[in-house]
Amino acid sequence: MCEPASFVVTKKQVFWSKNSDSHEDIIQEFDLKEMDVRNNPTFIRVEIVPPERDYRLPFSKWNYKLDQDIKPEWYDEKEVESRCRACLKDWRKSNVVMPEETINSLKDYKAAVYGTIKSVYAGTIGYVYAGTIEYVSGGTIGYVDGGTIESVHAGTIKSVYAGTIGYVDGGTIESVHGGTIESVYAGTIKSVYAGTIEYVYAGTIESVHGGTIEYVDGGTIKSVYAGTIEYVRGGMIEYVSGGTIKSVEGGTIKYVNGKLPTQITGNATIISYGSLSKDILASSKAVLIDRSGCVVVCHVGVDK
Repeated sequence: MCEPASFVVTKKQVFWSKNSDSHEDIIQEFDLKEMDVRNNPTFIRVEIVPPERDYRLPFSKWNYKLDQDIKPEWYDEKEVESRCRACLKDWRKSNVVMPEETINSLKDYKAAVYGTIKSVYAGTIGYVYAGTIEYVSGGTIGYVDGGTIESVHAGTIKSVYAGTIGYVDGGTIESVHGGTIESVYAGTIKSVYAGTIEYVYAGTIESVHGGTIEYVDGGTIKSVYAGTIEYVRGGMIEYVSGGTIKSVEGGTIKYVNGKLPTQITGNATIISYGSLSKDILASSKAVLIDRSGCVVVCHVGVDK
């Protein structure tokens, strides 16, 4: 996997891109030919990466790496490294949003963000470690490990490990491994493994394998395998086979083959394929549909 900063180096030139840190994208952008007429390699793939991917560090601390096995006969490591390091200042100015730096709108590519991007409409952000992105309505953010994204309305966030996403009203978050998502009103969160989602009002969470969802009052959670859901007041949970749901006062839980709270209150509907007892119904408005046997049995609760 290519890591920023990526360079493609020929005998006379160093190539890097304002649009990507993929070596193959750089090769394509500059129409570089990998072999000459004698079938000898014409370039090499190089990376210079700071420790812990901290792009704020002085360039002297960044680590040089040759990212391929075959070397042209002209390759001299010290000479090539020196030529690439001479490009780092321009590369960072183009591809990293530094602390105290503000960009009004992003439509292209940034490898890392520490400052502020007010709007993302298109393009790609590789890593968010700090700083603030105020509004996302397109493009792709690869990795969030700090900082704040205030609102997501479209586009894709691939992984969240830390930091805060304030408001999800569209788009897709592929996986959550940490951090906090404050509110979900629309869009899709594909997998939750850790971290916290504070409120779900609408939208879709495809699977929960860990972490905590504090409050569900709408939307759809397709599968719960592990983790904790503190309170369900509305919405739909399609399948529960593990984890903990602490309190249910509304909404619909469709397929239950795991544990639920011992007291179901409010107007919740539970559809069970396991062995839930009607005694869990603590309200005259709560309903348990038992599909565990050959005959479907519907239980309506009694106020206790």
